[in-house]
Amino acid sequence: MLHKKFIGVEAKNIYLIMHILKDDNGDRSMTYPQPSTISFTDGTAIGIFEKNGIPKEYQKMFMVVNNNLSMAFQRMISHSINLYPAAHKFNRFKAREFVSGIELFIAYNSSYELSGKQVGFPYAFDFNNCYVCDEEEVKNFIIELKEKGLFDNYIKSISEITHIMFESEFDLNKGKVKRLVK
Repeated sequence: MLHKKFIGVEAKNIYLIMHILKDDNGDRSMTYPQPSTISFTDGTAIGIFEKNGIPKEYQKMFMVVNNNLSMAFQRMISHSINLYPAAHKFNRFKAREFVSGIELFIAYNSSYELSGKQVGFPYAFDFNNCYVCDEEEVKNFIIELKEKGLFDNYIKSISEITHIMFESEFDLNKGKVKRLVK
C-alpha cells in the first residue's frame, strides 16, 4: 500500500486568478456570439487570510497526493524534461486540497520546484514554491487551529481562495433597471 504524501504552500505563493467575460466581436457569422474569457492574476491569498483574522504563521494551504508513485516518477523525470510546470499532461500528477478536496495538478520543474494549479478551466488559483511535508505537520497544524479558535476562519479563507472569481462586461443595463419600492 502506498502512503500519502502531503504538500504545503505559503499564502504568498498562492496567486488568485480573476476571469473577465468579454463580448467576442471577432466572428459576426455566429448566430449566438459567445463571450471570451480573459484571465489574470489578482494578487496573493495573503489578503483573504488577513481579512479572516488568520495569523501569518497559519497562512498556508496543504495538499494530499494519493499516488505517491506518480509523484516520485515525475520528480525523477523532471530534470530531463524542461516543460512549463503543470501545463503538459506528461509532467504532472494529481493532488487534492486538504480541506476542500478540490483537485489540483502539480508538477516539478527542471529545478525540482513544485508548482501547480486547479484542475480544469476556469481555475481559481495557482501556486508555486511548494514543499513536501509529513502527515504529522498537517495534523498538528489543524489541531493548533482548533485550539486557537481559528479553524472556522481558516475554512472560510480556503473556501474563498478556491472559489472561482468572475466579472462580466455584459451588465450594461444594470443602471437602467428600476428598483421596486415597498
